[in-house]
Amino acid sequence: MVVTGPRYWFREFFGVDKEWEEFLDDAIAMKGGSTRLRADAYLARGDLWMAYDNGDQGLACYEQARLLDRQGGEPWREAYDLQQIGDVYYSRDDLDQALAQYQQSLELCRHAIDPESEAHAHLLIGRVQHSRGDMEEAIANYQRALDLFCQERNRAWQAVSLEAVGDFYHLCGDYEHASSLYAEALDLRRQLGDREREADMLFNQGLMAHLLDHPDEAERILDQAIAILEGLGQRYHLASHLRSYGLALFAAWRSELGRPHLMRASELFEQLGVLKEAKTCYEAAVGQ
Repeated sequence: MVVTGPRYWFREFFGVDKEWEEFLDDAIAMKGGSTRLRADAYLARGDLWMAYDNGDQGLACYEQARLLDRQGGEPWREAYDLQQIGDVYYSRDDLDQALAQYQQSLELCRHAIDPESEAHAHLLIGRVQHSRGDMEEAIANYQRALDLFCQERNRAWQAVSLEAVGDFYHLCGDYEHASSLYAEALDLRRQLGDREREADMLFNQGLMAHLLDHPDEAERILDQAIAILEGLGQRYHLASHLRSYGLALFAAWRSELGRPHLMRASELFEQLGVLKEAKTCYEAAVGQ
């Protein structure tokens, strides 16, 4: 269960330092400066534009970063730029363009003999194919990503890949298999001491327990996840999870279980001043 939210979260809770923006603009304007520095500045500026929900400007900055990295003859950097470009298209539901960017990135990663970047590309390609309903190709790419991350002993991204494969089996209705994959990802997150991502995995496991008709176990797991995020002060993250959790239960014809989570998400969003999200959750909970 992937939790997504508006860029509001980045902007409101981390803020944007105007001096940092000015530094990036100055670095971009240095025509005779380091190509790599300018490319990095374009990438960071693109991220800021995306934080302001300006995809056109973000895309333009990522494209400029790619041109500079190509001039610099660094394929692994250009591969990363292509992944950022693909992410913009993916956010717009332009799956064909997103896939084209990710596939170009994959070829560059292979050329650069960079297994970890290649694994990232496979993960992104799998995500697009999953969204398009190309299930066999999606699971093949997810598995390839997982194999490469295991080969490189990158436990953090092994966990990400396990979650992606778990999401795949969740949507296919194989809740037992999904739960076992989420459990593996949870174990890795705990080994790494990543409490926030541990909470993510607990939400996933709690949902699987609900879908497997183990409500007591589900609520026990859910209480652990909520306690972690409350302890970390991650109220927006918690509200986003509760919204996704509630909607997933509604989609599985378990509205009586999903309704309390949507109502709590609505209350949290209202406390945070995110009124549009609060209203959406409330209306979903009461069936409007």
